[in-house]
Amino acid sequence: MPNKRKPIAQKKAEGTYRKDRDKGVKIEALDRMPAPDPKLKLSKEATDLWYSYGNQLILNGLLTFMDLVTFGRYCRMYDVYIEMKKDIEDNGYFQKTQSGYEQVRPCVGLLNTTESEMLKLEDRFGLSPASRAKIPAEKSNKENPFEKMLNE
Repeated sequence: MPNKRKPIAQKKAEGTYRKDRDKGVKIEALDRMPAPDPKLKLSKEATDLWYSYGNQLILNGLLTFMDLVTFGRYCRMYDVYIEMKKDIEDNGYFQKTQSGYEQVRPCVGLLNTTESEMLKLEDRFGLSPASRAKIPAEKSNKENPFEKMLNE
């Protein structure tokens, strides 16, 4: 099975970028998160996620114009996740059948499926601690004025 392709920003951060292997494909970078597509119809929580996570991913060079559809899918899944959590809190995990037996409600299965799909996308965007650990933080050569003041 072939390895997943990594964004150039991630390769540069990890120190594995090689110009000779770069195919010259230019992907339009974003400078800020655009408004969510009206077709997404996100809740307030998911819209907040769109802007906060999206801007952070752009800042780290991990979200480009080409990734907006995938990131929109992640935000929509977050919406479904919130709806299912509220439904389970209100109605519980189990329901009684017509014959009197208790069974797991369908929203529990949907919640589990949504969580697993969200985890897969989190790994792609570096939103989980394990995937973020693969991207080392850049060391800044700039002198921090606060540290300079403390050291004097």
